[in-house]
Amino acid sequence: MKFNKLTSWMSEIKSLEVQNKEIISWLNEHGSITSRIKSFSNFRLKLLRDGPGEVDATEDDLIITNFEENNIKLTGVIHVGAHRGEEIREYEDLGAKQVIWVEANPDVFEEMRVALTNAESSIESHAFQYAASTEDHTTVKFNRYYGPDAGYLRGNKGCSSLLKAEGRFEEWYKDTIEVETITIDTLLEE
Repeated sequence: MKFNKLTSWMSEIKSLEVQNKEIISWLNEHGSITSRIKSFSNFRLKLLRDGPGEVDATEDDLIITNFEENNIKLTGVIHVGAHRGEEIREYEDLGAKQVIWVEANPDVFEEMRVALTNAESSIESHAFQYAASTEDHTTVKFNRYYGPDAGYLRGNKGCSSLLKAEGRFEEWYKDTIEVETITIDTLLEE
């Protein structure tokens, strides 16, 4: 999978036909995505502390409904923490033509590469092995947590993170490796 130059999403704002004024305001702000997130004082990362269970269809439907309610025509996706790329069918159903998949875990990245190659999807996929960060091309510690059901192309390997797990996920600890970081802005430029 090779990265090709992408059309700037900023040039497509008018064609998105977004009706929600807050979303339009956010899309029209100037500056890089990374700098806007860093400067937004109310931005907080909420860590999920619950255990594995059934997929919450209501939450999945909410994401799809938000696109539909705001009349957003999805043409491309940047999926950070892509795991094995399991969402490729959902993105295709939403109209995406191109997806950039970013996955830091080298084991899972290889599984994603195989899964996307075998997906028989019309989506143009570009996969990158990086940890998304606010800094470019630095090496950071990455904590891998694999569920008891984890195996090649199966089970839970999605709890790995730059952050250390707390609670019951601590027992899933596999190891800590070093991975390379990149900002989304640099990824799109390179």
